[in-house]
Amino acid sequence: MSEYLKIGVTATRYIYDQNAITGQPVTGNTSANYTVQIVKTGTGNQATTGVTGPTEVDATNNAGVYSLSISGSTGFISATGVYELKIFRTADLTLVWNETLWVTSDGTGAGTFGAASFTASASDGRIMSGGSPLSGATITILTPSATIYTQLTSGATGLWGPVYFNTNGTYSIQVQKTGYTTTTGSIVVSGAVATGPAADLTITAVSTGSTLLVSTLMAYVRRVMLDASGSKSDTIVLETINEAAEMVFMEMQWPHWNRRGVIELLAPHTTGTLTLTAASAVVTFTSATLPSWVDAGCDIFITSTGQWFTISTRDSSSQVTITDTYNGTTTATLAFSLARIRMALPATCARTNDLLFGAQWPYKPQMVSAAKLEMMKDAWQTSDTYTSMWAIETNYICVWPPPSTYQRINFMYFHKPVQVTSGSDTLDYPSEQVLLLRRALDYCASLRGSTTAESRAEARKAYDLAKGQALSWDRTTTSMSPENSSGFGTNVPFGLGFLGDVTTL
Repeated sequence: MSEYLKIGVTATRYIYDQNAITGQPVTGNTSANYTVQIVKTGTGNQATTGVTGPTEVDATNNAGVYSLSISGSTGFISATGVYELKIFRTADLTLVWNETLWVTSDGTGAGTFGAASFTASASDGRIMSGGSPLSGATITILTPSATIYTQLTSGATGLWGPVYFNTNGTYSIQVQKTGYTTTTGSIVVSGAVATGPAADLTITAVSTGSTLLVSTLMAYVRRVMLDASGSKSDTIVLETINEAAEMVFMEMQWPHWNRRGVIELLAPHTTGTLTLTAASAVVTFTSATLPSWVDAGCDIFITSTGQWFTISTRDSSSQVTITDTYNGTTTATLAFSLARIRMALPATCARTNDLLFGAQWPYKPQMVSAAKLEMMKDAWQTSDTYTSMWAIETNYICVWPPPSTYQRINFMYFHKPVQVTSGSDTLDYPSEQVLLLRRALDYCASLRGSTTAESRAEARKAYDLAKGQALSWDRTTTSMSPENSSGFGTNVPFGLGFLGDVTTL
C-alpha cells in the first residue's frame, strides 16, 4: 500500500491485527504489545517520536482494529520523503502492518518532494536494447556513498521513475537484466534539480553461446528437426521451444518457481448517490467522484433493494456502464456501496498455492468455486461485514462478502515461464536443467515430424529418464525438517492443495 500525506498535518492510520492460524482478530492489546519501525528512503531508520499507539479502537464493535496517530509537528511527517512504516507484535515479531507513505508539500503526487525528483525520458535514462525500448530491466540507484538508494523496473517503453531524492550529490545508476550485458550512468542532484545521464542507457543481449538464449535454442531445434536448409518457419520453432518449456514446468513444478503475489483489498466506496435509468446500462453518480480503482472488477450494491450490478466499463469519474441493461423504473438519489471483489492475478500465475501467509488473510484456508461464490452473493446481508470466502475466476481472484476495510494480502503462486517471441529473448528457465530442456525439445519436435530421435516413443522415453534424474537437482535440499512428514522437501511439488484456472492478486 502507498499513500500520500501532507507535510505537517497530523495523520491517523488504522490497522487490523489477526491471528494467522485461527483467523480471529487479536484484541485487548496496548501499544506496549507492538513495535513500530520507520525507515526513510535514502536515510535509514527514523525515530518514532510523535507516533502514538497502536491503540485499540473498539474491542466490542470492531475487535482487532487499532489506530496509530502521527503528529504533524513532531512525527516523521514533519519532513517530506518516502517512509516505510512497519508494525510488529513485540512478543513473536509477527508483522501486522506494512505501508509506504509519501509525504509531500500538498499531500498529492503533484506536490514538491525532497530535494528533487527524476523521471527517465527518451534520450535521458530510457533503457534500450538493439535500438528498441527494453522492458523488465532492473535499475538500481546508488547513493553518493555507494549504498543502494532504491530499485525500479523499466516499463514497456523503457522508461522508469520518478525517483525522489532527499539529499544532494551524485547518484550512480546500474542497469541489468538476465540475458543482457550491464551498463551504468549517473544522476546529479543539486538543490531542486536532478540532472540525468542525458542519453539512453543501452544494454545488449548476451553472447549466442548462452544455452538459454532463444537463438541458440532455435538452432538446436532446427538440428533436431533435420532442418539443415532452415525451411522450417520461426513460428514453428518458437512454438516448439515454448511448448517444451511449459511441459517441463507443468510436470516438474519445482519449488523455486514459487513467487509471492500481493492482493490489495479496498474498503467500499459509499459517498454520494446514483441514478438508474430505465432501458439503459449507464449508471450516473452525483455528489461523488469515483475512486481511480473503480473498473470492471467492481460491483454496485443498491442499499434499499439489495440488487447487485456488475460494472462492465468505467466511462468517467461519475459514470459507469453495467453488464446488463437495467429495465426497471428510472430512480435517482439511490444510496449505494461500490466494492471491488475481483482482483487481477499476476500475468504469469499458472496456479495459486493453498499457502497464504501474512497476518491479515481474513478468509478460510481453502477456496470455493466461482459458481458457489456467485450464488452466495444473493444470500448476502448488509450485516455481514466479515469476508469469508474466495474463488478463482479465469484471471482473477474473487472475494465475498466485499471487504469492509483496506487490507494487503500476500499469497504464493507458481510462476510459469514467459513465452518467448524472438531469437533475442532469453528463456525463463533454470540454467542447471538444460539437459532436461533438450530432451523436452526433442520430444516436442518429434510431434511435428521427422527428427533425430528414432521415434516419438523413444524421444518420450529419453525425456522421462532425464526428468527422473532432474528430480534430484531442483535447487532444494534432499531433506527439509520438519516438513518432511507432510511430503515437502522430498522432491514432491510444493503447494498442491488446489488448482486455479488462471494466468497483476
